[in-house]
Amino acid sequence: MHGEMRDRGELGPRVRAARQRLGWTREALAYHAGMSGSAIAQVETGRRTNVRPSTLVALSQALGVTTDYLLGAGSSPVSMLDHSAFPYRTDEEFRSVMGAFVAEGLER
Repeated sequence: MHGEMRDRGELGPRVRAARQRLGWTREALAYHAGMSGSAIAQVETGRRTNVRPSTLVALSQALGVTTDYLLGAGSSPVSMLDHSAFPYRTDEEFRSVMGAFVAEGLER
């Protein structure tokens, strides 16, 4: 197992979630990561639990996530999205806050 990293059962679901977030097929991810489609399928289904660090890096770069995210490293779970609620009382309150929110998003 020298030179390989064992995941804690989180790699497959996290690869799949990140791939689906991008709207990619397994074949598209395989192309972007320089891997075979069957290798992607094995990782996503959990049949391949030992991955080389270079494979992990290729997957993370293709998916635009960190290797820590893919392995579920760290003490707290990492979310792909942040959901917020904004209760408002008046139309003016809604316009002023949401206008700033949309403008910030457009600048990014």
